[in-house]
Amino acid sequence: MDTVAVRLRHGLWARGGHERVLRLRTPAPADVAALADDGASPAAWAMRAVAAFARPVGARDARATAADLVLGDQAIALLAVRGLLEEGGASLTLACASCGEELEATVDMDSLAAGEPMPDGPWHEAAFPAGHEGRSGDTEEGDGAARIRFRLPTAGDLAAVVAGGDPSPHTLLSRIVAEPRPQDLTGIERAVADRLEVLDPLAEIMIQAACPACGEPVETVLDPVQEARAAVARAADRIEWEVHALASHYHWSEADILALPEGRRARYIGLVMREAA
Repeated sequence: MDTVAVRLRHGLWARGGHERVLRLRTPAPADVAALADDGASPAAWAMRAVAAFARPVGARDARATAADLVLGDQAIALLAVRGLLEEGGASLTLACASCGEELEATVDMDSLAAGEPMPDGPWHEAAFPAGHEGRSGDTEEGDGAARIRFRLPTAGDLAAVVAGGDPSPHTLLSRIVAEPRPQDLTGIERAVADRLEVLDPLAEIMIQAACPACGEPVETVLDPVQEARAAVARAADRIEWEVHALASHYHWSEADILALPEGRRARYIGLVMREAA
């Protein structure tokens, strides 16, 4: 099985220390097929996909490892999942809002994940003027600032609020803001959101390009879940075709074919193709 070591921007914290490297490996063909058939919500599917590919980190098992990744690190892991299954970057079609021209943009997955590690520590602070919780800004300690402590939302947080039927910012805040906290979280949403954009920039990945026709900037959001899910579906299609080809030729069972190491299965496929040519 192919294995890759992925460097995370934030990493995983535990009492014993901090780990910024996540090791992924291609799972068994049956697991790839099961992921392709999994109709879970994007948040739940993303967590299951990372768990299927990830090696445990420290005392965490693969599921806990996937659940504890902050959203930007989950994006890095999902893009690495895509890279394990398919070579090359993602190709996106963008439409220029100014002139209507369509353009193709190829995204280098490695360059997206590259970058300096983010500040150490799982807890962060956001400040807002006391008594004006709806405003955020460059308020400093000593000039009437109120402060709250929060951690970055994780894949597990997002999956939980989606499963609970209320994936609103307020529900997510209730999971990540430390006690003691204001009874009304509505007023601090903007302050925390501003800090999240800085601390976890890969939680939403914007792709920008220049329109070749008019020169205006064009941008779109890259969805790592969609990229990984599409790659898993294509990998499952390839596996199904290989099972069909080998079962038709050798009359082996699906279980026996899927139990073959990938390299050996590929050699048998090569023999079948040469014989058919």
